Formats: sequence, C-alpha cells, structure tokens
Amino acid sequence: MDLDTHVNAPIDMGHRTFLAQTHAIIDPTQVAAACFADLSCEPLEPVELSGYLRQPPLLVALDAMSRDRRLEVLDRAELHLRERGRPLFCTLLACNEAAHLRGHLRHLMGLWRPGKGRVWFRVHDPRVFRHLRWLLTPAQMAEVMGPVHAWTWHEPLGGT
Repeated sequence: MDLDTHVNAPIDMGHRTFLAQTHAIIDPTQVAAACFADLSCEPLEPVELSGYLRQPPLLVALDAMSRDRRLEVLDRAELHLRERGRPLFCTLLACNEAAHLRGHLRHLMGLWRPGKGRVWFRVHDPRVFRHLRWLLTPAQMAEVMGPVHAWTWHEPLGGT
C-alpha cells in the first residue's frame, strides 16, 4: 500500500475500521485514568528518558482482546469522544509485527539530538504526527512508520 494512502485518507471510524487496528495509544495527560483503568496498558517511555516523564503514553494491544471486548471498547471510545470532546485513544495502529512495535515506538519517542542528547518526541500526538508527511522525506517517514502499516487518529476539524 502507498504510504500516502494510509497517512492522509480521512476515515470515518466504524466497527470494521476499529477491528482492523491491532494497537491503540492512550495519552494519560489527555484522558482520565478511570477511563482506561480496566485496559491492559504498557508504558511507552524511552529507556534513555526513564524517570523524566510523569505520564508516558500507553500502548494497548487491541488484538489481544476478544471481538466482543473490542466492540465494547469501541462503544466506550465513541461515548468518550461525544461526552468529553476528545478521543480515548490518541492513535490507532495496524501492525503485522506486534513483537517489535513497543520497542520501535519507545526508540522513536526518544530521539537523539546532537548537542542535546535524547529528547522527547511526541510522535503519538496527532498534532505532531499530522505534520510529519510534509516535514520528512518518504524514506524518513517509512522509518517513522517502522512495523506500522496504518496510523489512524481523530481529526477534530474534519470530524473524522
């Protein structure tokens, strides 16, 4: 699939689209802990920045849930968006290599900056990610994507 296809195309989230996603990222600085307390989450704190982030983003393995549980989580996510005006998941990911996903994201979020060392890169944040396509070359964008073949987020201006 062409990278432009899955980076730019607006998608109305329905159950088929949601069920095609293997992982989700929660930004605990944007979502109350009670809203995801029952979900199994892994922190995405880069090793080099360990202890610096109070609330690192959290990775949720959607593909580890039963279909019924995933549909329940989708209903919850839709209710969260309607009631609170922001998504439960800041990012949804489709990945065929789940074993490498967490390490890839953790490495990506702790970028090396010459003269500064490791710096925090909020790639999971849609306000950051949406600009990467015009900032990065196709090869750099492919490196950001790594094992992810679809990166989806809520676009408030388009309502998608």
